[in-house]
Amino acid sequence: MVSWCNLILSAIFEYDTQKIVHIQSKTVGTINRIIQLIIISYIVGFVIVYKKGYQEFDDVVGSVSTKVKGYSFANRTIAGDFPGIWDVADYTVPPQENSASFVTTNAILTYDQAQTKCPEAISADDDCKTDKDCPPMTMKVGGNGVRTGKCVNSSQPAVMVCEIYSWCPLEDDRLVSRPLLTSAENFTLFLKNNILFPKFGVSRKNILSNLTCQYDAIHSPHCPIFRLGTLKDVVRGNFTEMALKGASIQIQITWNCNLDFEESTCLPKYSFKRLDNNVRTNTSEGYNFRYAHYYKIENVTKRTLVKAYGIQFIIVVQGRAGKFNVVPLMLNIGSGLALLSLASIMCDIIMLYVLKSRNFYKEKKYQNVEEFSQDTELELPSNVDKDELLKTEVAVAHDYGSTS
Repeated sequence: MVSWCNLILSAIFEYDTQKIVHIQSKTVGTINRIIQLIIISYIVGFVIVYKKGYQEFDDVVGSVSTKVKGYSFANRTIAGDFPGIWDVADYTVPPQENSASFVTTNAILTYDQAQTKCPEAISADDDCKTDKDCPPMTMKVGGNGVRTGKCVNSSQPAVMVCEIYSWCPLEDDRLVSRPLLTSAENFTLFLKNNILFPKFGVSRKNILSNLTCQYDAIHSPHCPIFRLGTLKDVVRGNFTEMALKGASIQIQITWNCNLDFEESTCLPKYSFKRLDNNVRTNTSEGYNFRYAHYYKIENVTKRTLVKAYGIQFIIVVQGRAGKFNVVPLMLNIGSGLALLSLASIMCDIIMLYVLKSRNFYKEKKYQNVEEFSQDTELELPSNVDKDELLKTEVAVAHDYGSTS
């Protein structure tokens, strides 16, 4: 019990102070300078120069609007005898989206649909023999309508299917080998982007003085007009395949600006990425959705159903601007000076635990000192005579008294 109390008291009433030990060792000295050089290089080269630690930063705030231009004849195989011409109002659905745009490149058209009765589409799990196989007011998962309760002939001889309430005639969504819009690769997409750095009060836009340009990664990297046919190169895809089945492409506009220079040097950088699964699968390839045009003939509501395939563009704006400020510079310099203490710590670890002469260095670095007392007898070197020392003290005291 007493020993534990002594340990606790000794731990409480102890104080550690630094002791400077000058180590004359080429090994330790070289390690110390190398570590210091690495830390200084990291602070100056990486933190201050590369990461611009002398600047304060602000994130970009921006808006994007899109415009598509171009005309195309429709493929006769899909559109019928008269191909028809499609313009922006026909193939851009919807006309405006928030930071996005969809351009139709292919479509399956089903004309003159009306709400009536018709045979269900032929499939392996929907054939029937009698009306009992078609319970009324039920639906098949993945079917096209609600069963009427009758088993009827299908479009193929000797095949019976359930009759359904639906929009008839039913859609035939089998793709042909060519897309509907034969000139879609010549369509152009124009991006209008306005941005603001609120902290610095700097606003920019991506519109250049010359809008007769077209984007080219090498010769015209800042042009905001993109030809759809050139996207196959930047996303490493086949445009005919993208036009036939659709695709989803992200256009990223990056504004990384150094406002220590002229604002005119603050220009956007465009990058592209295909988001949909472009690996060949049997289901749900590309990008598509359905919509319809409604009209009336002799008070009968009809519609033209459009299953649209096309390229969905998703526009993302990001970036930040930096400008010189003394506060972050001082903070980074202060952090660098604090990191220099790591050199001493690592050298101590190597010196005290790695080197062969570690025990010798431990004796020189650490020293235990007990509390000093007036009654404590000073230890004298062995070559000093205590009697001679006492006589000297008496003589000095006598001389001092006579002088006073």
